[in-house]
This record gives sequence, structure tokens and C-alpha cells, in this order.
Amino acid sequence: MKPRSGAVIVAAIAACGSHEDRREKAGSAQPETRHSIDVTTSDRAYAIRGVEPAWPRGELQVGYRADTKAAPVVAEIKCRAGGYNLVYPAVGSGSAGTRQTAVFRPAPFDAFDEPCEVAFYAGIGGTQIAAACVKAGTISDGVCPQGSFPAPPRQSRNDVELAKASLELRESTAVFTSLWTVAVPLEADRHFVGQVRCTDEQGTLVGEAPAAFLSLERMPAGTSVYGPLVIPLERTPAPTARCQLRILSRPARPPLDELTHGTYCATPSGILVGPCG
Repeated sequence: MKPRSGAVIVAAIAACGSHEDRREKAGSAQPETRHSIDVTTSDRAYAIRGVEPAWPRGELQVGYRADTKAAPVVAEIKCRAGGYNLVYPAVGSGSAGTRQTAVFRPAPFDAFDEPCEVAFYAGIGGTQIAAACVKAGTISDGVCPQGSFPAPPRQSRNDVELAKASLELRESTAVFTSLWTVAVPLEADRHFVGQVRCTDEQGTLVGEAPAAFLSLERMPAGTSVYGPLVIPLERTPAPTARCQLRILSRPARPPLDELTHGTYCATPSGILVGPCG
């Protein structure tokens, strides 16, 4: 899709107050009482038991135990934050039968709202096998009610939209930190990469890196993830550099067609929708 050139996304915003202050304000007050449940799985090779929420210092944590001889179970939590459906990515897994904990933190926002939905997967990047919904201090089996996670308003015609975005040029890298929102359904079995072209007084630098941490390939339309995309370069661009970022995807197997899902023009002072002029 052709982006609308010139629409301002967001420059990096200064944090207010101390880290401890932000943590104190995050989230909502929750009741002291809670309970654990066993959730229904779509694969009989898995049993997920003792699923229980907790709210330590503005976070949401969901503990669980998975009994299986197959791939270890990992969990991701999605909550409403700042008008977005924010997913906190799963970063690892424990051994079968041991107590594990999925965590949700609302960054780049200070607080989050319920309901929150917990998705259980058969390994990192695996198939979803179960779900649970956290609301009003309790947890229930299955997905949250329909309409719990309305899609945020579109900001551009890009398939992948950036918000609260910033660019850092340091140590021979271009680091794009952003709230990445999947605005439309994306094709499955494609690998997403960020491709950057930075131009300064010394010339042009080109780099590329996989967007593996962001897991865009399995995010439903209308969901967002916050994090960095680090792209290595041959040298550090000058502070005055203009860097064009393209978000691309390629299939896992031939034919190796390449799709563009978003184009942005960035400097350390701000990011615009569309190619650099």
C-alpha cells in the first residue's frame, strides 16, 4: 500500500518522574482474593493447570504449570493500554511440570486496563493451544468476550504502523524503538525484516535485520507490541542523517516474493510516514 507522505507519527517523549513513580502508578488496584483454574487445551498432549493471576507493583503476572512430553508451553498476555491492544512477548519457557510465569508490563504506557487475555502456545512461535481471560481480579477459561479488544484508529495506509517511535544512531547501529501495530491481517509463513538506508555527509549506509523479537508474523490485526528493532551498519551515521526504514516480509519458501508493509523517514528528532525525499 502506498503511504501518505508527510504525516507525523510521534517523536520520542521524555519520561516524567522516577522509575519507581511510574511503577507505582501503573495498572489498577486489584482485589486481594484470587483463584487458580485449569484451562481447556485444543491438543490432548498438553494439560495446563493452576493458572493464577497476580498484580505485583503495576504488572500482571500469570502463573501456570504445563504437563506435556511435547514442546514446552509459553504464554503471552494482551491488555488494553493507551487505546492499544498491547501484547507483551513471551521470552522463554521452562521445563514441563515446573511452575512458569507470564508477565505483562504496560510500557510505553504507565497503566493498563482489563480484561487481559492470556494465550498459551506450544513453544515459541508454535500453535496456540489454550486461552484464559483476566477481568475484575478473577480468571476464566477461554478467550475474552467478543469486543474486548477494539482495533485502534488507523494512522496511515501502512500495514504496520509506528507510534511513540524514536531512532538512535549509535555504535554502528540504527535502533528503532516503537509501538508496532499490525493494522491489517498479514500473511502467514512470512519472515519480517527491517531494512534501513541512512544518508549523511559521508555517504549512504544500508542495513537489514530480522524483526524476530517483535513476532509480527503471528500478531492478529489490531494488536501492538513495543520494543526495539536493531539494524547493524558499517559505521555510525552522523546525527544529521536521514534514515529510511522499510518493513518487509519474505516467504519461508519459494517463490521468494518481497512485500513492503510500511515505509518511514526517520531522524533522531522525529519519524514521518513515507519515504525520505
